[in-house]
Amino acid sequence: MCGVIGTEKIKGIRNERVMANVKHYTDDKQGKNRLKINEIIEERTLREIYLPAFEMAVKDGKVASVMAAYNKVNGHHCTENNFLLNEVLKKEWHFKGFVTSDFGAVHSTVPCVKYGLDLELPDDKYFGPALKKAITDKEVSESELDDKLIRRFSTMMKF
Repeated sequence: MCGVIGTEKIKGIRNERVMANVKHYTDDKQGKNRLKINEIIEERTLREIYLPAFEMAVKDGKVASVMAAYNKVNGHHCTENNFLLNEVLKKEWHFKGFVTSDFGAVHSTVPCVKYGLDLELPDDKYFGPALKKAITDKEVSESELDDKLIRRFSTMMKF
């Protein structure tokens, strides 16, 4: 039901030529200690319970952006979770929009870049001078940065 309602809301927002953002991807089910909690969830449980509403938002709603949650899932922060961001969201579901962090949910530069985050909010603590240094040091390729910029700006230009 959540996926159906959310998808219809996203479609309504898109009809007004405004970007919709779906959050918190994924398993953000508690407020206390959400910056430190590590949710251990089997893949089957993720796919059957936690991911279907997001999948509908991406595939049927064509949501513009997805906000990664604060918590960890299976040992990796949602902002640097290769399985959730790259494998499922971008490759399997063919998500063309951009992935943003929640405010203060970023904990690293290189893992976030490599594992699917496209935009750090609210500032540039990890995606500012630290990202420039990672590119200079060849820890991050220019093509990886290009992908993030293309995702962000092509989505923004659509609206």
